[in-house]
Amino acid sequence: MAQVQKGIIMIADISGYTTYLSESELEHANSVLQTLLEVLIENTHLPMIISRLQGDAVVSYATDGSFLLGASVLEMVETCYIAYRRAIELMVVNTSCTCNACKNMPKLDLKFFIHHGEFALQQLPAYTELVGFDVNVIHRLVKNHVKERTSYQAYAMFTRAAIQALSISELTQEMVQLQESYEDVGTIDIFVMDMHPVWESGRNLTRLTVEEEEAVTILEYDFPVTMVQLWDYLVKPDGRAIFLNSQSAVVENVSGGRAGNGTVYVCAHGSMVIRQTIVDWQPFETHTVYDNTFGMPGYSTFQLSETENGSHLKVLIGPIQSKNPLKRWVGALMIKLMPKLFGNTGPQKFRQRIEEDLASGVLQAPQISKGDREALVHSMRAALAGMQSGENHSSSTIPSASNTSKP
Repeated sequence: MAQVQKGIIMIADISGYTTYLSESELEHANSVLQTLLEVLIENTHLPMIISRLQGDAVVSYATDGSFLLGASVLEMVETCYIAYRRAIELMVVNTSCTCNACKNMPKLDLKFFIHHGEFALQQLPAYTELVGFDVNVIHRLVKNHVKERTSYQAYAMFTRAAIQALSISELTQEMVQLQESYEDVGTIDIFVMDMHPVWESGRNLTRLTVEEEEAVTILEYDFPVTMVQLWDYLVKPDGRAIFLNSQSAVVENVSGGRAGNGTVYVCAHGSMVIRQTIVDWQPFETHTVYDNTFGMPGYSTFQLSETENGSHLKVLIGPIQSKNPLKRWVGALMIKLMPKLFGNTGPQKFRQRIEEDLASGVLQAPQISKGDREALVHSMRAALAGMQSGENHSSSTIPSASNTSKP
């Protein structure tokens, strides 16, 4: 019998596809759907685990304890939406085809449904199925009255249960509160966020990162957690304090409890206080900070990537931003000497904290290895490719989540 678990269930659903399909040439329409579903798959990062493809939707889940910061679920939704809209924009720009499928691409949009509750994993021959009352709830919510009540074309819908489980009640100030009622699951309180402003604010952001060729020093570390989990540790004030080996760290200028561009980390090292201001924010891949320690202004980029056994952190420390050649030279020398003078005490304590949290159960490793995740993506891509030949692939083969392994 499948073990009952508790956690987040999410559906990313391409909206308008049924109408789009009825008005478009099948071959090109399937090609567009394949591209867009690939974007959703690539941007559903561990610890969210993809359960299955369901027509024009991706169903995923994460057990309790997978996320340190509930806001990271919303960050994942937002980055996925921006990537989705960017993919459509690029397809429109790069095609000269005048068929209906290509002309109607801009009509396709995206909706997210996020709920928290109990579910069991049932391994079927073609995919892993989520079963349970709360699974029924989220599937009922896909059919709703949000568009009529808000005029939102694209949105993220959180149930009250999800808001409470993720501890993101501060973020509901930016959402519209509604209710949906169904005969079999009752009345559900929901909070809805318009996604179009997310795209408008994110589509033309100017990136500011320290590149490898310009970095004065590059520090590299490996950690036994997913990229998203490592991100959570780095952006939490207490985690950042440990990594920087400071006595304390507080955060200023947060919006609804979320860090982002303009947020300031204030780290105390005895009588010395370091202020790091975020100037570039790209969850869960990079963030760049500016500081002016010792009167020597400069930038540092924290770059994250997946590894076979967890994730890799690369800290690229850039040159001193000064017109004075002597100041730049002295600053570069100090930057190069810092690792030798202070060692790796902070990163070592940081890794120890992560290992302790994994051992105690404060943090849960995903119930799927990176290798199984890659096999999962490969099988999905094969299923999507089958769409081109007219094969029926409403679901794809998913490795069993019962064979758990820590990253």
